[in-house]
Amino acid sequence: GRKLLDQGARMPGAANDDAQRGFKFADALIRWRQGDKSAADALVVPTDASDTGATFMLGVVQLANGRAEDAAARFKQILDRKQVTISSLKPIAALYYGRALIRMGKVAEGRQAYEQFFAGWKKADANLPLLEDAKKEYDRFKTANQTTMPVAKPSDQSPR
Repeated sequence: GRKLLDQGARMPGAANDDAQRGFKFADALIRWRQGDKSAADALVVPTDASDTGATFMLGVVQLANGRAEDAAARFKQILDRKQVTISSLKPIAALYYGRALIRMGKVAEGRQAYEQFFAGWKKADANLPLLEDAKKEYDRFKTANQTTMPVAKPSDQSPR
């Protein structure tokens, strides 16, 4: 990750504001994934309501850091957007929204979010790791009456 980031910073066009913002964002994510929890504070704040990438990754970090309510709000923000998008993160946001709801103890709502995710992925390759993980998580709580259920470990919560 770090080597690729350094190479990208030397590419033509890397000095523009969007590229610099992207490099800063990637640097913070790399540091965070390497265990630097303070790097989450350096994550780029979404520029506007349509900044799906920054909103999504901020939600992933918040969820992994135990801030399920904040994370749920981020993922719901993505899901509630009405504009058409080609971003692959919007359909994945339903899964992460479900994960956040489960962590908050909202199992019934969490199940609905997982079901929304599965509906959007019904034609996907069943062997996709993200889909396999989601099915295993869902199976663990789909009939549970408990108020909270465990989901994948934070290290497993980033999209693959």
